[in-house]
Amino acid sequence: MRDVLFPAVLRGKDQVPSLRRLLGDAQRVVEKGLHQRPQQQFLIRAMGETLDAGEVETHMENASRTVYDPLRATYCYNALRCAGTYPIGSAGSKSNSMQASHIIPQCSMQFPITRDWVLTPSRPVNGVRYRETLRIADIFSGCGGMTLGALEAAHRMSRGCDIRLAIDWAELPLTVFRNNFGCSETVARTANLAELLSDVGKRMTPAEVGLRHGVGELDLLMAGPPCQGHSDLNNSSRREDPRNGLYLKVVRAAKLFKPKVVFIENVPTVIHDVGRAVESATAHLETLGFHVREGMVSMLRLGLPQRRKRHLMIACQGEPFDIDEFIETLPDECATVSTFLSGIENEPNERPEPFFQPSRPTPVNAARIQYLFKHRLHDLPNEQRPPCHRDKEHAYVSMYGRMHWDKPAQTLTSGFGSMGQGRYVHPTRPRLITPHEAARLQGFPDYFDFTGVSSVTALREMIANAVPPPLTLSFVAEFIRRKLL
Repeated sequence: MRDVLFPAVLRGKDQVPSLRRLLGDAQRVVEKGLHQRPQQQFLIRAMGETLDAGEVETHMENASRTVYDPLRATYCYNALRCAGTYPIGSAGSKSNSMQASHIIPQCSMQFPITRDWVLTPSRPVNGVRYRETLRIADIFSGCGGMTLGALEAAHRMSRGCDIRLAIDWAELPLTVFRNNFGCSETVARTANLAELLSDVGKRMTPAEVGLRHGVGELDLLMAGPPCQGHSDLNNSSRREDPRNGLYLKVVRAAKLFKPKVVFIENVPTVIHDVGRAVESATAHLETLGFHVREGMVSMLRLGLPQRRKRHLMIACQGEPFDIDEFIETLPDECATVSTFLSGIENEPNERPEPFFQPSRPTPVNAARIQYLFKHRLHDLPNEQRPPCHRDKEHAYVSMYGRMHWDKPAQTLTSGFGSMGQGRYVHPTRPRLITPHEAARLQGFPDYFDFTGVSSVTALREMIANAVPPPLTLSFVAEFIRRKLL
C-alpha cells in the first residue's frame, strides 16, 4: 500500500523534516480503511504554486496532536498536498516534486469519511493550536447541524472556530446547541427573528445596533430559514406561508454583520415562493456587494444515505462560488442505509433512553409492519392500507413502507415516528427507526449529545428539521481552500 500510494514522496522523504512520521500516519489511515472509496482517485495537481513550508509543518504538527482519526487523516493529506509542490529531490529540482504531485489527492476529495465521522462514538480530543480562527453565526440554528459541520470543516482545514451568534425561536434546540458547543445564553439566544431584525431597506433599529456591536463582523453567516412554508408536504399554506418572508431576514443579518460568505439552505421548492424570496434576496445581496449563486445539492453526493435534496444560495464577497461545478468534484457513490445503521439494530433492547427507542405503533400499524416482514415486502399492498389509499389511486408508495437495507433512505421528516408518514419501518427489524438511527442518517456523529431531550416528539422534530452537518462540512472546507474565508 505504501509503495503504491507514496512512491515519489518516499524517495525524497529525508529531504523534508518530519515527512517520514507524516507518511507513517498517512499509511495507517489508509490501512484502517478511512480512504478507500474508488472515487478517491489520486489526481495530478497543477504545478506553479509556491510552497508555504510553514503550512506543511502546521498540518503535520496538528496531525501529531489530535487523537481523532478522521481529523488526523485530513491533516496528513493536507500536509502531503502542500508537500506535493515541494522540491523534495535534489536541491532546486522539480522532478520529484512533479512526481509527488501525482499522488496528492484533490482537495475536494478529502472528505470521503462521512460514515467514519458519523460513527465516532466519543467527542474528539483535539489539542491543536490554530493560527487563524473562523468567526461564524448560525441563525435559525435549531440544535446546531450547520454549526457542527462548519466547526468540523474549520478544524480539518487547520482553523479554529469562534461561534459569535446562534439564534432560534425554540429554547429546547438551543439547550442542545449550548450543551454541545459550550456557548452561553448570550451567544446562543432564543429570539423571534421576525421581531429582532427589521425589514430589508429600513433604518437600523437600536436592537440591531446593539446586536451588531455585540457580535462584530463575521467570516461566515449560515442560515436555514423555516422550510415548512415552501414544502410540498404542506397542503394548507404552501407557497403563501407567512414564514416564507423570514428568508429575507438573512439578507438583513448580512447587512449587519458584513460576512465574507453567506450560506443559505432551504427546500428545493423555495424557488416557487409566491413572494419571490429567492429573487429578492439575490437582488439585495448583490446590492450589498456579494457575488450570488444558487443551486441544488443531493445529500447522496455528500456521503449520506438519504435522498434529501436542498436548494443553496451562496453569496461571497470575493469571487463567485459555482455550486454545480463544486458538486461535480464530489464522489458520485451512493451510500446505503446498512453502512450507517449496521451494528445498532438491537439498541432498543439495550438502551432505555428515549433517543434509542422507536415510537410505538398503533395495533393496526403494528400488524402492517408484521405483514411486511412476513411477506418480505418493502411496499405495503393497497389492500392492507387505510381506505383513503385502498379505494382510489394514489402516489404515496413509500408511506407505510419499509426501508431498504441496501439503498438510501427517503428524505427524513419529523414524521419518522409513524409509518403512515413515509418509509420509516426499519429494514431488518419489525419496528420504526429510532431517533438515534435518524440522527445517523442525517449525518450527526454519535458523540453529538441529545441526552437533555426527554420527549420523543421533540427529538423527532429537532433531528429531522436540522441541516445535515456534512453539508456545511463539505462546502465550508471548500470555501477555506479557495481562500473565500
